[in-house]
Amino acid sequence: MITTPPIFSTSRFHCLALGLIVIITVLAYSNSFHSPLTFDDFPNIVDNRYIKIKNLSLTSLADTVQKSPMPLRKLAYVSFAINHAFHGLDVVGFHAVNLAIHIATGLTLYLLALTTLNLPIMTNSCRRPAEVALAAALLWLVHPVQTNAVTYIVQRMTSMAALFTLISLLCYIHARLLAKENNRRFIFFSGTLLAAILALLSKENSAMLPLLILGYELFFLQTPERRQHTKKIWLAIGLSATVFFLIAWIYLGSNPFNAMLAGYESRDFTLLERLLTEPRVIIHYLTLLLLPLPGRLNISYDFPISHSLFTPPQTILAILALAGLIAAIPLLYKRSRLISFALFWFLANLIIESSIVPLEIIFEHRIYLPSMFLFIAAALGLAHLTDRRPGLFRVATFCLIGLLAIGTWIRNNDWHTEISLWTDVTQKSPNLPRGYNNLGKAESSQGKIQSAIQNFQKAISLDPRIGYTYFNMGVAYDLINKQPEALAAFSTALGKKEVYFAKVHNSLGITYRKMGNFQKAMQEARIALQIDPDMLESLVTIGICYESMGQPTKAIAIFEQAAAKDLDSVDLYNSWAISLTTLGMFDQAISKLKHALTLMPRHFESNYNLGVVYSQKGMIAEAEQQIAHALSLKNTPE
Repeated sequence: MITTPPIFSTSRFHCLALGLIVIITVLAYSNSFHSPLTFDDFPNIVDNRYIKIKNLSLTSLADTVQKSPMPLRKLAYVSFAINHAFHGLDVVGFHAVNLAIHIATGLTLYLLALTTLNLPIMTNSCRRPAEVALAAALLWLVHPVQTNAVTYIVQRMTSMAALFTLISLLCYIHARLLAKENNRRFIFFSGTLLAAILALLSKENSAMLPLLILGYELFFLQTPERRQHTKKIWLAIGLSATVFFLIAWIYLGSNPFNAMLAGYESRDFTLLERLLTEPRVIIHYLTLLLLPLPGRLNISYDFPISHSLFTPPQTILAILALAGLIAAIPLLYKRSRLISFALFWFLANLIIESSIVPLEIIFEHRIYLPSMFLFIAAALGLAHLTDRRPGLFRVATFCLIGLLAIGTWIRNNDWHTEISLWTDVTQKSPNLPRGYNNLGKAESSQGKIQSAIQNFQKAISLDPRIGYTYFNMGVAYDLINKQPEALAAFSTALGKKEVYFAKVHNSLGITYRKMGNFQKAMQEARIALQIDPDMLESLVTIGICYESMGQPTKAIAIFEQAAAKDLDSVDLYNSWAISLTTLGMFDQAISKLKHALTLMPRHFESNYNLGVVYSQKGMIAEAEQQIAHALSLKNTPE
């Protein structure tokens, strides 16, 4: 009976492992800290006002937990809120936390690999378990495919779920390895449950944890001297599984299967087509692990759908290959237990995201957790090949680590700007409308309006059914004061699928306001608020309309209402200041403008308006200085 878990031995090597894991991973991701927020970062972070807390109070965190877009992922949203409380939307802080979580996951993988390789059943399989464990962790950490879970900020959900899944499993293993009378056994079992809950609160795919624990138990811990505990083990695992499935039932309703099938109504593929396509996706994932060239990596794929067993012909081949992988699990169980379990781990972790659930067909971040034991098996295989020459193992390992780290660094260059990222997508997925839409959106935000409109038109030519492309094109037209074209694009968007109607009506309100049709503008803004009461930007539109119609008192009342609901935007405070200035309330106007500038220091209108208010108050020197500063901002690109 092992009384001391192996992770507490060889402390010097642990220190070396810690240093290498931190230094090498940071170097591999050193060019990623300024990568912009993109894609799903917008609904979950940028446009999610419930993570934009000003202090770490329980009330504000409760709103974050209850009102964010995907309420099951409570812990991930809390982490975004904490980031925002310290540094707003500055991406450096978000990336630093993502990388810290990735490193922590790598360290946990190292401990899990070391523990596994030191198990009694694995005693004769590895002469240098610590080196093999470190090699596995480093190879996994710097593999370029992990960038989609690390550099892509919102996929912190994936890395957090993976981290707590590993911690839960590791705690379970050590609880099982300790003697029954050892007091720490209860602590480890408690850690298993706590980490499992934290994993589930990070992302739903961690619901497979009971199956993973069961698999590990059967592969590595069910030795003859432990079989007397089998009933208790199965009872504990059964209870855990019941808890997880109960939570799933709570969130999916009393008929979860029908609720799930309803998701296919908004997809371009059926349940059968997804089941036929996913074997090809799984094989593609494996090829990415074997050949992770930056030119093969992509944030968004135009992956061909399988319509039958032979359309495309690769479908049947992928199904046979997947069947072979499944068959290899029991066949390899006695000959190479670790490889057998690595295949089980890989496929089990893909059950939720690569089977019947109506998710998108493919995302690279989905193999973040599934790939882990494949790296342990690969490192052990390399150790066996160089068994008599340990120096060769170290040289080969560090050459591989170096190549993978360079690949990660190169891949992160694609994430340098939104334009570079989505240009990369359009080159790799030329028939994907999303790539051109998101490229156009990125260009529009940088003032490249004509190029943006061309990309929106390209997206529409590929799929004219998608409403958000028309919406984004309308926003672009509005930015260059082509209001009739903007109205036409917004109106078209309302008749399409995949469109956020509240945003469209809000933008219609802004466009009508710019055209001087204030009544119509307020009508559209109120429709937006009826659809989504949290669309508080529409209150700003209504307030500006009142100001433009010569009713500053009504405008101020609307602005106060928006602020009372925690809207904290530069447009709100700049517009509020204009109405206060109209009423001669210069000190309050200055206060609002200064607050606007804390939100966006380079905002031209707020800087210029502050100079105007200084002038009207008789502060001529301050006015001249402020207006000069505003004009310098207008003439100087960011």
